[in-house]
Amino acid sequence: MTRAFLSWCVFFLAISHHPSVTGAEIPTDMALIPPGEFTMGSPEGSDGFPDERPERRVFLSGYFLDRFEVTNHAYDTFVQATGHRSPVNASQTATLWRNNRPIPDIEHHPVVNVSWEDAAAYCRWAGKRLPTEAEWEKAARGIDSRRYPWGNDWDFSRANSASVVNHK
Repeated sequence: MTRAFLSWCVFFLAISHHPSVTGAEIPTDMALIPPGEFTMGSPEGSDGFPDERPERRVFLSGYFLDRFEVTNHAYDTFVQATGHRSPVNASQTATLWRNNRPIPDIEHHPVVNVSWEDAAAYCRWAGKRLPTEAEWEKAARGIDSRRYPWGNDWDFSRANSASVVNHK
């Protein structure tokens, strides 16, 4: 799976701290990613990065993953409760937060412009953690090792990425 795709992912999904998923009830708004092997990485000759090669079989224990991205509303609750800094963008025209609050009408959109450290802080506050690269890739590939969550062909309308803007 290419790093390019992973960089298009809007924000992060958190993993619940459950010592074992065997027989556990699936938490609300989380998906059970079952234990098992999957193919991780990119094949030789693909458009992936060198550190994504070679493709390899990886076994992971089962885990729970948030079904949906973290929204501006959820992240705002974290910011207000902890005093953590709000998301920032170097371009004022692209900034989606003003005065430490999300701008109106985007509360239920995925939060953007957060660093890995910001995402990890949110997860700790929520009692979760960020997925590992392997956990994220297994969940994103699904059970059939597809290239993108929706299949093997790029579809600009299915991802929150710059190519969506270019095709409107």
